Amino acid sequence: MITTPFATSICKNFNTKVCHKCFKETVKKQPFQCNSCKEVYFCSTQCQDDANCHPDVECKSLGGIKLHSNKTKLSSDEMSDVRTIVAILSRRDINSDYSKVEKLVCNRPIDKSSERYLTAMAQFIIKITNCDLVVDQIIDLVCSVRCNAFGLWNKKQQCVATALCPEASFFNHSCAPNCSRDSAMSGNKIVVRTIRPVKCGSELCISYVDPQIEFEARRDLLKSAYYFSCRCQRCANPSDKLNEAIKSFFCPRASCNGLLVPEDVNSVSRRCKLCERRCVKDDWLVKADELDIHLK
Repeated sequence: MITTPFATSICKNFNTKVCHKCFKETVKKQPFQCNSCKEVYFCSTQCQDDANCHPDVECKSLGGIKLHSNKTKLSSDEMSDVRTIVAILSRRDINSDYSKVEKLVCNRPIDKSSERYLTAMAQFIIKITNCDLVVDQIIDLVCSVRCNAFGLWNKKQQCVATALCPEASFFNHSCAPNCSRDSAMSGNKIVVRTIRPVKCGSELCISYVDPQIEFEARRDLLKSAYYFSCRCQRCANPSDKLNEAIKSFFCPRASCNGLLVPEDVNSVSRRCKLCERRCVKDDWLVKADELDIHLK
């Protein structure tokens, strides 16, 4: 599956280094800057002239963030969430896919401390965007972003942007995934592909966390970041053999350990998503069968 994010937000440290439209690195020492908000940068005048990639609402709201950021107690991570929400809300009326955003799972936390800072964040967002949503709706949107948004990474494995892509978010999690979401910087496209043979009728799943980390660490990370307790087949029946089968789908280089993806449907060769090393393993289909056996 190849799809385009509904909205993206460039990370603060890369704001002047990555184009707001195409996500290419800006090679110029002085990239093209939005003349109004001064908060968005482009690699060329062609990207800068695309009005839909930087709507007026987003432009004015980013200016509001800059103006009022010193008056709020929100942390840098929370301000990053604010920028992502602004990117989403500013496209609400110009992108028909917003209805898909509204349907995303939000897994809203119920503790009072979370509600307090989420309320403060929602009030700040309403103030700078002047949107017609109420606090409760904004809180649900913030929680949806935290559960469904993901990072876009460059070749140096640095997260340069946050993206919300409803189609890519419809894939459920498994600690023994049969699909992989490619979040590397490749234009403005998100690719989800199978990483092993999938039987007809089987659910397509991705892993929200690194499948190689230990069971308890995976469980805690999923609980804290995505607000759910994993009950996938691997977590329900953990075993050393299953863990070894999972490792066979990762790059053998000790310094890398990235996920190996098939070069094409019928190929026995796979390529690492991180270092792009090509690995030829005649037994990878056997390993895939072993993994299916251990998951039963």
